[in-house]
Amino acid sequence: MNYMHRWLLAIVGVFIMAAAMSGCSDDQGREALVYDPGKEPVKIGVCLPARDASAGYGNRLLDGVRMAHLLKPVINGTLITLVLRGSDEIAGSSSITDFIEQEGLCGIIYSPGSSGGADPGMNAGPDDGALTVMASLGCSPGKADLAVLKIGSTLQDQARVAALFAARSLGCRGAAIVLDEGSDSCVRLASLFSSELIRLRGKIVHISYVARDRAGLEVMVSSLVERSPDMIYVPYAEQTSADVIALIRKAGSRAFIVVTNVLSEQEFLDRGGKSLDGVYLVTDFHAAAVRSKRAGELERLYGKNRKELGTLETGAALSADAYFLAAALLENAASSREVEGAVDAFSRTESISGITGLGDSGRLSKSLHVSQVKTGILRGSRLIYRGSIDPGESDPQVDVGAE
Repeated sequence: MNYMHRWLLAIVGVFIMAAAMSGCSDDQGREALVYDPGKEPVKIGVCLPARDASAGYGNRLLDGVRMAHLLKPVINGTLITLVLRGSDEIAGSSSITDFIEQEGLCGIIYSPGSSGGADPGMNAGPDDGALTVMASLGCSPGKADLAVLKIGSTLQDQARVAALFAARSLGCRGAAIVLDEGSDSCVRLASLFSSELIRLRGKIVHISYVARDRAGLEVMVSSLVERSPDMIYVPYAEQTSADVIALIRKAGSRAFIVVTNVLSEQEFLDRGGKSLDGVYLVTDFHAAAVRSKRAGELERLYGKNRKELGTLETGAALSADAYFLAAALLENAASSREVEGAVDAFSRTESISGITGLGDSGRLSKSLHVSQVKTGILRGSRLIYRGSIDPGESDPQVDVGAE
C-alpha cells in the first residue's frame, strides 16, 4: 500500500472508529463518546510527513495520533475531529495561516519529518525536537492568544545524555565516534557529543569516517579498533550504522557502543540482528520508564492491535503526547497565564514519553531513556530498560549491569 493511500484510509478510519465508539467505553481506556451534537466540533490539524523517505516515519506518527484520538475523542462535551495534511503542503507561515483559517482549526500538530527541514511558520527546525503543538487558547479559531510548544529531544539533548551516560555511568574517558558525513544530523551530533564529553573531562581518541564500500568500511573499522577506545558513539545513519556495528563486533572490539537518533527501534533491531547484543540505545521513550495512566491505556491499545500497528515506539509515543497535550491546552487553558498549569497536569497524568513540565522558550522538559539490546533464540532481540537521564543532570545513576 502506498503512503498517500494509507493516509486517505486513515482519514476515513478516524471517523469510522469514532462512530463505533459512540456512547460506550471499554477496558482499553477509551472514554465514552458523549458530546453535545449541537456544538461545532473542535478541529485539530495534523501535519505530518507523507511522502518520500520521511513517509514511513510519518505513518508511525500518524498511528500515535489516531490511537490517542480514540482514547480521548471529546473535550468539554465537544467532539474533536482531525484534519490531516502532509507537512510538505504546509511550508511557511502564510500556508499555516491559510490552513488554520480555511479549516477553522483550534490547534495544530506538526512535524517536518525525519529530514528535519526548517519551517518558519512553526519555528520548527532540525534541532527543535520531533513535533510542535500549537493551540488557540480558549478554543477560538484564529484567536491571537496562541500557545506554541515543542515535544521531543533536541540533538543537543541526545548528545548530552550520551556523554553523561558514557562518562558517569560507564566510566569511560576515551571515546571514538563513527561519523557518516552524508547525514547532517550525524555531523551535528558528533560535534555536540565531542563538546559534551570534553566538558565532562573525557576525550575523543578517534573519529572514523564511514566509507561507501565494503573494503573501505573494513579498513575504517580496523583503524578504529586499534585505538582501543573505552566506548564508541554512533549517531545513527540508517544506511550504514548497522553494518559498521557488525564489523566492529566481528573485529573483536569489547568497547561499549552507544547509539542515538534512531527513529524506529524495531527497524533498528531487525536491521542489526545479533551484532547489536549489548549495544546501548538512547531514546525519547521506553515503556518501562513511564507510569502515567494514559501510557498504560495506549500500550494496551497497541497490544490489542499489534498486527496493524506493531509495537509502541518513540515516534508514536511522542505524537500521542502531542495530541493529548493539544487537547489538554484546549480543554484547560483559556489564556497564556494558564498554560503552565495545564502542562503540569498533563505531565502528571497523561504524558506517554515522560514529559516533566514546561521549560524555556516553549520547550517541554523531559528525560531521555537508556536501554540495552539483548538477543536470544526464543525471544529475539529486545530492549532492556536501564534508566532515565535528564539532560540537565550532572551525575545520573543508570544501571549498566546484568538484566
